[in-house]
Amino acid sequence: MLDIGANVGFYSLAAAAASGGYASIAAFEPTPEVAAMLRASVAANSFAGVEVYQMALGDRAGELLLAPGSDSALNRVVASGDGTSVEMRTLDDFAQAQSLGGVDFVKLDVEGAEIAVIQGGQGVFARESPLVMFEVVDVSEIRMDAARMFENAGYQLYELAVDPPL
Repeated sequence: MLDIGANVGFYSLAAAAASGGYASIAAFEPTPEVAAMLRASVAANSFAGVEVYQMALGDRAGELLLAPGSDSALNRVVASGDGTSVEMRTLDDFAQAQSLGGVDFVKLDVEGAEIAVIQGGQGVFARESPLVMFEVVDVSEIRMDAARMFENAGYQLYELAVDPPL
């Protein structure tokens, strides 16, 4: 499993617990304080299969500026201003460096930067063809650009019903 935009690890920790603690999970969280909290949770639960990577994934290697939101789940990539500089890599480069394979599931929630992550991971998505869960609501706007990219790559889309409808 890849948990891209792991935050405090709700999905990573739940998947690890469901597997008895042995699932192989790469959790990506660029915010230093939040990544530290996730590492502490992984250690406290003895989830040996969860590896936390304090980095962002995107469409290029380099650094990006992460501006704080009203809470850590709403941190955003910005071009300039106040924020924390964090490492960014492409998913394809990361996968090659780590000899990553056997990816069955990807959770992608990166507050509007989904397109960049998909572009930087085209090889992984094509080769591994994992089940992908991603967010289409950004603040109050429904964004279907990531869905269209996956659909164009041959993925079948399934819609999650929301009650009440957005």
